[in-house]
Amino acid sequence: MTPFPAATDMATSRSSARSDQKHMPLQQNEKSCDVLLPERALWSCIEAMPDLSSLQASAMWSLALGASHSFEARSMIFSVFKVLRPTSLIETGTFHGLTSAFMWRLCDINEKRSKVMTFDIEASDLAPRLWLNIGAADDITFVAGNSGAMIPQCAESGQEFVLIDGDHTYAGAKHDWGAVQPLLADRSVVFFDNMGHSSGCGRFFATLDPLWFHPEMAIAVRGFTAGELHTVFAFYIQRLLPTWVRAVASGNGNEVRIAMRYLIELLEMPLSDVTNYREIATMCRDLSFVSASAQYPPLSELLAISSKYGIGTARQAHRQRIREATPGWLRPWTSRLYHLLRLAHLELV
Repeated sequence: MTPFPAATDMATSRSSARSDQKHMPLQQNEKSCDVLLPERALWSCIEAMPDLSSLQASAMWSLALGASHSFEARSMIFSVFKVLRPTSLIETGTFHGLTSAFMWRLCDINEKRSKVMTFDIEASDLAPRLWLNIGAADDITFVAGNSGAMIPQCAESGQEFVLIDGDHTYAGAKHDWGAVQPLLADRSVVFFDNMGHSSGCGRFFATLDPLWFHPEMAIAVRGFTAGELHTVFAFYIQRLLPTWVRAVASGNGNEVRIAMRYLIELLEMPLSDVTNYREIATMCRDLSFVSASAQYPPLSELLAISSKYGIGTARQAHRQRIREATPGWLRPWTSRLYHLLRLAHLELV
């Protein structure tokens, strides 16, 4: 694959920049920039990739970039980090190291370095190169082996953020939870991925009664106040609103409107503790599910509706309905025939 230009022509300057970057937190001069920080952190990781093929391999199953729900994952991880500001993190399921690099870079909002310990059965040759390029080689530690067995041996107590995204079986998820649970700090968050995985990890995570905020993701929260949870979910909802709002125009639009109205009302209520936020998390999950599976009316139907309100005509809607019913391979020919008949009509007139 062709390497990125920055990985060849600008290698020297980027290496120098990374050495300066290593102790430089992401800037937050304006609060309006907060919403972009997850993407800025991700872009730092992308720029640290040596070439396109390595990025493609890393993104294949990465929660930070390649998953269908990566945007939602980045949004919630950053929402949690804004409040928790973790300095000690565990990840199960390293793959090629992109998600651990992303979390490390995102922790720059702390204005101090965080330590990430990541576990996987297989060791990636790419991950250490990525961590070195981004300046995290001293702060991210890879441990090869079964995470459920290795975490008690290698990790210390006081872990503030844990991402469980390794063994997707019910037994594997239970083993990982059993390993990290005794090591959690009084204020901590455990992030569960693949809640809907067919192998059953999500069925175990659900037994822990977490805040299940997305069809594929949930968090277990310890030591957060109601105000802190409000900050987490308010920022997450702010990031997801554009996606959800679009679904208002879908066939499930009325359902989306009711859910969004209820969600806003919940956020405006005085909520006392974490149990009150289960309903908010559930509403977020429902909205993500509906928006992802939204079916939109065909253009002919929209044209017909518009014509009832004075814009366009029923005839335009009828013609569009014919186009939509015509097989794709036949459309170029019917279009040509239509234009020929129209020209012939104009000449007769």
